[in-house]
Amino acid sequence: DRLAFTPAEQQTVNGTLSWSIPGMPYYVLALGSDAREGDTVSRTDTMVLIRVDFFGGKLTLVSIPRDTKVEIQGHGTSKINAAYAYGGAGGAVKAVSKLTNVPISHVAVIHFEELADLVDYLGGVTVNVPTDVYDPDYTGLSLEAGTQTLDGETALLWARTRHGFENGDYQRQADQRILITAIMNRMLSLSPTELPGALDRVGDLIGTDMRCYNLVPLFLRFKFGSPQVYSCAITTTSDMI
Repeated sequence: DRLAFTPAEQQTVNGTLSWSIPGMPYYVLALGSDAREGDTVSRTDTMVLIRVDFFGGKLTLVSIPRDTKVEIQGHGTSKINAAYAYGGAGGAVKAVSKLTNVPISHVAVIHFEELADLVDYLGGVTVNVPTDVYDPDYTGLSLEAGTQTLDGETALLWARTRHGFENGDYQRQADQRILITAIMNRMLSLSPTELPGALDRVGDLIGTDMRCYNLVPLFLRFKFGSPQVYSCAITTTSDMI
């Protein structure tokens, strides 16, 4: 119940998600909402399409650049991150499914404001920071490249940082996939006594159509057989239009 979408959010995805064949790989769309307190509408600057291969023990994370040019029904040409603002999670599912030409079976919305609490509960997460971070004007984050253990606040700032990189938002996408993988691995390492507290915080962090019968077998499969994780982004070219 803690993980479930609100009735309004669930309404947006009704009729948009595809059935998956039991045992076969399926797709989950993870959306990062960076809405602040009081916001009624937000865009999803983080969009990651995840291919889940249960029996193969594989996860493939594909970032979709937030400014990808698409046609959104009823709204004309727009950036793909606007699909959520126009149509909620269901609108984002439609846009990403059309762009990638794959059926999407599940969707989850991650609320960045609660990310820090989960990371702190986990005792921090260890990541390999690929490039130096110096962002005094926006997030204020300064971080050296290399292996770092991040607390909740630092992890949240790192997930938000895109200024100061030569590759801008492309670097942020890569950093977010690294962070997602690190949090997943830390969750999988928890003991049975630690897990309930972590899941309680996940309930504040995520809203999804998935249920316990979707999530528990997946968690157990990867806990007792570490998943092979592939990570990439959709190939794009940039232009000012």
